[in-house]
Amino acid sequence: MNQQSLLRHIVFAVSVCIAALFLNDVLQGFLNFTVTNRLLSAIIVLSYLVFLIRENRLKAGWLTLTMSNLTIVCVAGWLLESYVAFVLASLWLIWLNRCVLKYKGIVDSLTDLILTIISFGAMQWAWLQTGNLSAAWWCFLLLQSLHVFIP
Repeated sequence: MNQQSLLRHIVFAVSVCIAALFLNDVLQGFLNFTVTNRLLSAIIVLSYLVFLIRENRLKAGWLTLTMSNLTIVCVAGWLLESYVAFVLASLWLIWLNRCVLKYKGIVDSLTDLILTIISFGAMQWAWLQTGNLSAAWWCFLLLQSLHVFIP
């Protein structure tokens, strides 16, 4: 089961990052660099959150959780001036969703928090090395797929 779930997460990461590459080229024709990065990051985060909710197969509350995530990402994108603060708020939201949807104990949640922090570090490293937003999110999502091995 973990291998199938890991494979689904990796396929999701690949598909989202390839789509982000193409969307980045399209958006940079109309928007400046900062707005394009923020918009692409919001799209990636929201698509990942929807993916997590769909993976969990919630029978009740999935629409409320999805709309709450959408609201929080939009408000964070609008109010937070720093791109890093926006990304950190988005990562907090990802971690919080996974804790609510998957984990029953504090140790599992803290292990996932450590994984999220390591993923953020890999994301920043990829961003500094390549300057490519898709590569940075690819590193983040690839490491995040390892959360399937947390019991």
